[in-house]
Parts: sequence; C-alpha cells; structure tokens
Amino acid sequence: MSKVSNDEVKKVADDADKALGTLVSEFKTYSQDPASADTKALTDASTDVQDTFMALSKVCN
Repeated sequence: MSKVSNDEVKKVADDADKALGTLVSEFKTYSQDPASADTKALTDASTDVQDTFMALSKVCN
C-alpha cells in the first residue's frame, strides 16, 4: 500500500491489506491440515476482509 498517498485512504487500505493477509494465512493453515483447522478463525478472517474492504469502498466513494 506504499503507493497510496491520501492518509485517510492509506489507513483503511492498510487495514484491508492486513485482513487479506490474515485470510491467506488461515487458508494456508486449513489446506495443510483441514482436520485440525480453526474454522472460527477462518470465518473471522473472512468477515474481517469483508468489513475492511467495505470500509475502503466507502472511503473511496
């Protein structure tokens, strides 16, 4: 997100980027051992991605 110069947008974009990184990490964990995956963590990460990208959309519109 280093190319984002607007401070208001950058903070929200950074949050969305972090949320997406967390979701990717949860998917990697799930793919390595589906039987012991933490489905709540996966659901929470997915919800966080939705929430942060909705916030980014609102800031950019």
